[in-house]
Amino acid sequence: MNSWLWAAKTQLDYRPAKNLLWYLGVNRGVKAGSYNAPLPAGQGAIPTYSVPDSAIRYSPEALWNYEAGWKWTGLEGRLLVDGSVYYYDYRNYQAFLFTGVSGAVINRNATNYGEDLEIKALPIPSLEVGIGLSAFHFVVSHVPFGFGADAIVRNVQPTYAPPVQANLSGRYRLPWELAKGELSFNAMVNYTDHFYYNLRDFSADSFPSSTSVNLGMSWLSGDGNWTVRLDAHNVTNALIPVMGFDLATLCGCNEVSYQPPRLVSIGVQRDF
Repeated sequence: MNSWLWAAKTQLDYRPAKNLLWYLGVNRGVKAGSYNAPLPAGQGAIPTYSVPDSAIRYSPEALWNYEAGWKWTGLEGRLLVDGSVYYYDYRNYQAFLFTGVSGAVINRNATNYGEDLEIKALPIPSLEVGIGLSAFHFVVSHVPFGFGADAIVRNVQPTYAPPVQANLSGRYRLPWELAKGELSFNAMVNYTDHFYYNLRDFSADSFPSSTSVNLGMSWLSGDGNWTVRLDAHNVTNALIPVMGFDLATLCGCNEVSYQPPRLVSIGVQRDF
């Protein structure tokens, strides 16, 4: 653990026009290494693949990030478009392998490439709309499914990393005052692709894609000191996963948690 950790960034910006910016950058980031606890992966009649001595210590992680993108403003500032493409090259990627009833961090190489796109528009003075999209391909190489000598090894997707995410948002301000204040309505729709919560990528350890819808309205007093909000979260009462644990070798089951169901809240804020 005495190796040097260093990070650096270099970026080239090019502005061919006042409303357009192109950029190209190379970044290097690091994450320190540490130690795993020598815990068993099971107990009793369940296989007990203890973390071997060779896996107790894991190495620092290094990431080389190559990225290019643009920022463009049009229609006299009423349209903003930001986009980027990137390639991540991980050395000694710190992957968390959960097996049995415990887990450990292991070092593997990994690559990730993808793109991000964000569009914001003001079609009319009282309406704001936005669209966001993120898509990528991520592979962690040569991951073992356990610590036994006969463990299966293969390339996998990382955990909690949906390949596609998208969102659509809108905010409309009434063009007239209400009770000497401003009334506005907003909406947000979020889409999340399927993802795994265990590095082994078993179908039983996968959450399906989900869509959430949030609505709200707010009133802002003319002096800006008072705000009253009415919000409805997860309007469709969708089952949206958050976290999961594979306990197949313990109880033949999985333990999962979800976001709250449909929730309506009222808030009052006073600024001094």
